[in-house]
Amino acid sequence: MKINLLFLTLIIFFATMCGCKKEVIYRTNGFNSLIKTTSELPGVNCSSGGLKVDIGLDSNRNGVLENSEINSTSYICNGSGTNGSNGMNGANGFNALIRTTAELPGLNCPTGGLKVNIGLDSNRNGVLDNLEINTTTFICNSSNGSFIAFTASISQTGTNPPVSTIINNPLNLVITWSRTSQGHYEGILSENLDLAKTIILSNNTGVLCQFQSSNEISLDNACGVNAYCDNFTNLNIEIRTY
Repeated sequence: MKINLLFLTLIIFFATMCGCKKEVIYRTNGFNSLIKTTSELPGVNCSSGGLKVDIGLDSNRNGVLENSEINSTSYICNGSGTNGSNGMNGANGFNALIRTTAELPGLNCPTGGLKVNIGLDSNRNGVLDNLEINTTTFICNSSNGSFIAFTASISQTGTNPPVSTIINNPLNLVITWSRTSQGHYEGILSENLDLAKTIILSNNTGVLCQFQSSNEISLDNACGVNAYCDNFTNLNIEIRTY
């Protein structure tokens, strides 16, 4: 039986994150989240077998999701019955999008935080519209501490390095960008940050932005499977120090 890789990826993504409900996650030191998938034999959880998906935070920062770090477990089960013949390929699936906005102190987050909306781009306009939101998650500030944040809008054209337009800069950071290859960029910070208390956020699911060291970040702009592209605008990043 043929399985569309994009479709399976979306199933795993929404099986673990979606449920059309609100979920609150409290964060202090910005541990990386990890997902571990293993085969699930036929049994109580999946009558015909399937996939077990464990999710948690890498609290010991070793890059491996250990049993003591698992926060939740989901199962993606195989269908029951006999497989029929393969049919015609279906239409391309919709892309998954994430939209993040600041959450003011209130019922969802007593000390404020981040509101994360997730859904499918059903009208294919590259923007997560309100009618496309499937689930909402709140990442709340710790009640025993707050953060300060550097925020900037990033754009890039041709083979030029990215350019930052500063939105908010209480950290007094300067990022010097360079283009290392097509769709791959490096930013050198003017200050060394404490990575145990710092996270970086992006408003685009196709962009991977992460710390390489205390004063260096990398930015990778994906435009397909194992494909990276130049030329983008209005990419917002936020560096938070708690």
